[in-house]
Amino acid sequence: MSDITNYDFITVDQLAATLQISRGGAYALLKKGEIKCFKIGSHYKIQSSAVDEYIHKMTEASIAH
Repeated sequence: MSDITNYDFITVDQLAATLQISRGGAYALLKKGEIKCFKIGSHYKIQSSAVDEYIHKMTEASIAH
């Protein structure tokens, strides 16, 4: 039997709602690689931990300025 890790994924719409941005803005962040993700077919797979990392990175950057 193999070990399977359970990952939490969110949708693009959930990403947009979390960051309080437009759906287009969410796609732009994903396409630019600002938030780590991958695609299966035409569907983006976004780990919730990647969103946490992005928020932390952006918070640290704003504190530094």
